Amino acid sequence: MNSLQKTNSSELSQWEDPKSLQERVGRMLEIQQNVMKKDIDYGTIPGTNKPTLYKPGAEILMVTFLLADKPVIEDLSDVNEGPNGVKTYRITTEMYSQSGVYLGYGVGECSSNEEKYAWRKAVCNEEFEDTEMHLKRKKWIKPYNKDPFQVFQIRTNPADIANTILKMAKKRSKMDAVLSVTGGSRIYTQDLEDFSDEMRDMVNSADKPRGSTKPDFNQKTTAKASSKKGEISDEERKKNKWLSVKQVGLLRGKCKGSGMDVEQLKLYLLHKRNITCLDHISWADKGVEKMIKFIEDPKQIKIVNDFKAPEPIIDTPPEEVVPETAMDHEDFKKHINGLAEIAKVSDIDLVLGFEFAIACLDEVPSDMQEKVIEHFVNMGKEANKK
Repeated sequence: MNSLQKTNSSELSQWEDPKSLQERVGRMLEIQQNVMKKDIDYGTIPGTNKPTLYKPGAEILMVTFLLADKPVIEDLSDVNEGPNGVKTYRITTEMYSQSGVYLGYGVGECSSNEEKYAWRKAVCNEEFEDTEMHLKRKKWIKPYNKDPFQVFQIRTNPADIANTILKMAKKRSKMDAVLSVTGGSRIYTQDLEDFSDEMRDMVNSADKPRGSTKPDFNQKTTAKASSKKGEISDEERKKNKWLSVKQVGLLRGKCKGSGMDVEQLKLYLLHKRNITCLDHISWADKGVEKMIKFIEDPKQIKIVNDFKAPEPIIDTPPEEVVPETAMDHEDFKKHINGLAEIAKVSDIDLVLGFEFAIACLDEVPSDMQEKVIEHFVNMGKEANKK
């Protein structure tokens, strides 16, 4: 037993020796030049500054250095998340030498919530129109060095791609293990052919040494792409008066505590205020406080959780609205205050903000008075029923 331990320790020390590492790196470069084929075993992804190692190339390195892998699978799937549940797998790949010495490990994870798996292209316009509103979307895509275009997408069923998710997690884990154990990260970057353009730019910038003065030739593309993915910078948040990351997290926590469904809240904000995500809520005019009140209001919790997106109207011209004679503004305010008391509404501005995207009562335009009055009358009727 002691003899085996000494052998294993000696082999591990030899593997970690700086001279051995230098020899492995030289061997990898030799293999890349004489054995591997570009665009099959490795390749250069547009927008990245290092070659990307593909799965066939990783397997060649495993054969070269006599490595054996052992995957350990974790199923992190959640049937209650999202409209159809989520499939998520995390795999830890342990790497061993030919004689069984443990050399290191790599970790990979894949989820059906990832952009490339969560959505698929609609097979036809009819399928897109017949799909429920919360299971479809229109998205602008900007390929590298090409003009942007719009596609109609449908939400995928996680069960249909469960095996794909598992295989991709295994692949990512193996790639991480090979690069970590062999020291190949000096030559290759991560398995970027699986990433979107935005993620490639993020990883590419993260791989640069701190203090690097090298210019990023793809800087403009990175800026555009990151904004599409929702990776909002602090400067952009301040410029647009959007919530900070911590404030968004606070609202999510309040939703969890009050029982308001976050996905339903997103759907409600999209259709009622044309806000595409929680990050785009404005903090101006006590926006955070108003949102917290809204989230904790039992009436609003029921309204949001029961909210259903309206069916899309296709090729139907809007009706012409002829406004009636508007009330005097002071009379209008008194009238709304009276209706608010009947409806038991304590914050009129909050209702105006969420229903009509109007900041306060003083800013209600004349042509909106009738709709605002009608809304408060209906709220009063609902309150009296209870």
